[in-house]
Amino acid sequence: MALTSQRLPWHRLTSLHVGMGCATLWTLEEERDFQELPHSLPHVPVPLGAGTNLLGSDQGGLHLVRLAPPPMPALPEGKEGLLPLPASLPLTRLALLCAQRGLGGLAPLAGIPGTLGGAIRMNAGANGADIGSLLEEWRGVDLKTGKPFRWKRGEGGFGYRTSPVPPTVLVLQAILRLPQAEPAREREAILQELRRRREKNPQGPSAGSIFRNPPGESAGRLLEAAGCKGLRRGPLVVSDRHANWILNPTATPAKTEDALWLIREMQRRVPGLRPEVCLPGGEGGTGAPQ
Repeated sequence: MALTSQRLPWHRLTSLHVGMGCATLWTLEEERDFQELPHSLPHVPVPLGAGTNLLGSDQGGLHLVRLAPPPMPALPEGKEGLLPLPASLPLTRLALLCAQRGLGGLAPLAGIPGTLGGAIRMNAGANGADIGSLLEEWRGVDLKTGKPFRWKRGEGGFGYRTSPVPPTVLVLQAILRLPQAEPAREREAILQELRRRREKNPQGPSAGSIFRNPPGESAGRLLEAAGCKGLRRGPLVVSDRHANWILNPTATPAKTEDALWLIREMQRRVPGLRPEVCLPGGEGGTGAPQ
């Protein structure tokens, strides 16, 4: 067993490089390492994945818990299309590994950054598909109570960018039900989706889409019509390519207050938009950013 901790600035933990405060990051090499976490922490730890859909904090003192990515070259054995997987697997890597095994279903989601656990928490989706529809079961641990948590197909709770993952639960493992696929064809579908994303999406450090799409509408189109492209605060800028993306072109450590200023200005210009990015608290936001 190996439980490690280190104190890190938030901007090193988020893909947008936002957050000037520091946090203590606890990394579990194995699931059972959770039992070694100190019981005297001043608050409930926050679940963390890859930090690709997350704004950090300008404040200090938070404790974070994540499961280390597995250094495995291949997938575990599954049967009848059911595949048990560690939640710390990066989603694109997972799609490619499944293609090698002759399993499909993940090509529409290829290129979505972050981990399988993060995808489950946000019910990540693209091209009419979402991770929730492929889930047979997932399990985790409640960082508040220490008790195990389990969800099984049929219990519901998944919707557009919503899931039944409670804010204090760290997702540890998931079982996906995937259809059979021809390996070469599935790999090509994944690579095609990666190419499409490179051509369509802004390039550079980002947190992906900032807002959820309103019903029947595009947040990016509304924000572009409201003149949000090019809005700037500190090193952060609303992309000229897609008005629903905030970029950090120079990867300069940025203040959370600057990111929040841009988000609120975008909401002022387009009232009613709901953030898709997570906020760990402290600066007026909530969310569990796995």
